Amino acid sequence: MGVGQTLTKISGMEERIMHQEQHPLKRVRISSKRQISIPKEFFDAMHFSDEALIEFTGTSLIIKQVSEEAVDFSSEILKDLVEGRGLSGKELIDEFTRIKQGLPSAINKMTAAAIKESKVHTNTADYMASLLADEG
Repeated sequence: MGVGQTLTKISGMEERIMHQEQHPLKRVRISSKRQISIPKEFFDAMHFSDEALIEFTGTSLIIKQVSEEAVDFSSEILKDLVEGRGLSGKELIDEFTRIKQGLPSAINKMTAAAIKESKVHTNTADYMASLLADEG
């Protein structure tokens, strides 16, 4: 192995070490049912409850906490109630409260419908092609 190859190998190792120092990595098993276990120290550090958001970036999966902001439609609801329906005062507050209380159920129904209608993709290329088709 030449000096250049040795330096390249060392440089690659340094990058991996730097990456691990910035973002801890753990290898996990994927079950036959496509399930993974989140390492305890990651789970505890993120303060997960019984749900998480998972994002597919095309090259990786990102697991995030579910936060109220993920399902907070307050400004859209208020805009509709004030500008669209002309509500104000107690009537506005009562209707806003009623709609906000119904959101979790509505979101669950929409999620169930989306899952029922979802397409199963066998590989990333098929998934990406379906996204492009949906845009066009």
